[in-house]
Amino acid sequence: MLNQKLIKTLYCALFLLNLINAPLLGQWMKVARIDGNAFTTEIDPIINRNSFVALDATNGSSDGNNINGPSVIAVPKWIPDAHKAHPTAKYYMYFAHHGGQFIRMAWAADIEGTWTMFNYGANSGNAWGESGNYTGLETPERGVLDLAVEKDANGNKTYRIQAGSNFYAYHHIASPDVQIDEVNQRIIMFYHAPKGGAGTGGQQTFVAVSKYGLNFNAPQNQQEIAWGQGTRAVMPGHFYFKTFAVKGKAVSPVDNSLIDVRQWFAFSNRGVLYKARPFLEDQKTPATLANADSIGGLFTPIATHPSGIAWWRVVPTADNPLTGTVASPIIRDYQNNIHQLNRIVDNASNGPRHFAVLHDEALDSNKIFVIYTGRGDAPESVMLMTLDLTGLTDEERLDPKKWKKQQATERLILSPEEIWEGSNLNLTVSMNGGASGVRALRDPAVLKDVNGKYYLFYSGRGEEGIGLARFDIVPTLEVQVKLFLQGAWDENTGMMRSELIALPSFPKEGYDNYLNVSKLQRQQAPITNRMINAEAASKPVDWVVVELRSDLTTIIASREGILLGDGSVVEVDGTPLTFINVPADEYYVSVRHRNHLAVMSEGKINLK
Repeated sequence: MLNQKLIKTLYCALFLLNLINAPLLGQWMKVARIDGNAFTTEIDPIINRNSFVALDATNGSSDGNNINGPSVIAVPKWIPDAHKAHPTAKYYMYFAHHGGQFIRMAWAADIEGTWTMFNYGANSGNAWGESGNYTGLETPERGVLDLAVEKDANGNKTYRIQAGSNFYAYHHIASPDVQIDEVNQRIIMFYHAPKGGAGTGGQQTFVAVSKYGLNFNAPQNQQEIAWGQGTRAVMPGHFYFKTFAVKGKAVSPVDNSLIDVRQWFAFSNRGVLYKARPFLEDQKTPATLANADSIGGLFTPIATHPSGIAWWRVVPTADNPLTGTVASPIIRDYQNNIHQLNRIVDNASNGPRHFAVLHDEALDSNKIFVIYTGRGDAPESVMLMTLDLTGLTDEERLDPKKWKKQQATERLILSPEEIWEGSNLNLTVSMNGGASGVRALRDPAVLKDVNGKYYLFYSGRGEEGIGLARFDIVPTLEVQVKLFLQGAWDENTGMMRSELIALPSFPKEGYDNYLNVSKLQRQQAPITNRMINAEAASKPVDWVVVELRSDLTTIIASREGILLGDGSVVEVDGTPLTFINVPADEYYVSVRHRNHLAVMSEGKINLK
């Protein structure tokens, strides 16, 4: 039952207020951009077109006109210096061209830069084999995986990568997702390409492996098992695969015993969720990256399964935790038009596009942070949905339909604010396909560095460069406050009037005189047209500031909010008022209004 407390006004009763004690403790990504070029005044990307032009005056312009899909790893300690892109390399960033013919890579000694292109351009110093590096195996012509490597019987380039005996990847390769197999000491790359050969075509996800992460092409003698290189004869699912694992227990069909597993999942294009087989064919050995080549493992073709069931299965839409996600109107309200659409899994117009998933046991074993961008947004931006596994049994943890959405509405994490991200361009609705010269962010990727810090990589201006930001996972606190301004109160309707919102002078982004309030957290966007055009109960009345105090005078945090006709105080998109980086605790709650005296709760409110 909700605990309601009357809050006593100070000095005179200009308005009445009560607070509904129903807080929700959640998580937020607090993001700070990293400058990719310290010699300029603005924030720059870490990789852009100039990175290519500087190394190859002939092809650099065309190769650098589209840059997207980063996936970053810390270079494993078991890779000798002689087998690294450079002896000082500690991080590899794999990325692509939306319609390109090779997977690119850049390395860095420090995650915040400088990032150096690998195996590209006329400068041989950027190719594998310099400074004593490994030269005993054929390398790709460019990058780490190249369609131009494989040749036919006459020695002509086929511009395809053979996967199975009767199918292959061709035309373009992109969207790498890279994982490290620590047991077998190898690097695994999921990537997408159109499928050629037998069976249906279309863009699919392929899987390639590399001993050192510098060459994912199979040697020309095809001794891929011995060399640990090449594309496997499998296609796990749809394109834009982003893989992650969750710990739990699964029931073995052999003896019904519960076995500890790390269950593999993947989000793909349009928010489709895949779940890998939990066991090998013996139904007792968990399927892992380490035994992916075993019968029934993650690299096993469908044909080897007695059941004929694929090794990755699509999670039904009804069980997909993203189903029913409400898209934030903050980024869907532009040029006086309303783009308030529900996010729909597997929808070509407004479904999610690119994913990054953070599930770190050391951070929070019960949280899955799903970071993504989506079609239909204006501008396309980086969003967050938190999935909560708290209270689930070890078996339920592996069942996606049990994963609880911590917020019903997705949260905006990063939107175009820099010139290189397209902030100076017109707002347009994000569409299908590749894009450049647009005001949009895409392709999020996350990494925990060797020092335990978290980083977000992403592409900007659609797909024109790769940016870097450092982020922290901080607590959030949703507080439901309700108040009534005496002057605006209409006793006939039981609500407040909303005349102010219709005035041209009404500030859609808050009052400037609130800027001097201590520890103020401002709204991240103006009031949306959806809110302005709402029914009376949900129509904005005015701005207020809600404060959380540890004692009568010490302000812990202040939050700018919208007062609605029914007395609720909310975010600009109508969701509950959210304090960022504020822990659950007992607080005095006070509310300020621009021309009324403040009010404060009679005692501390338990916001836990």
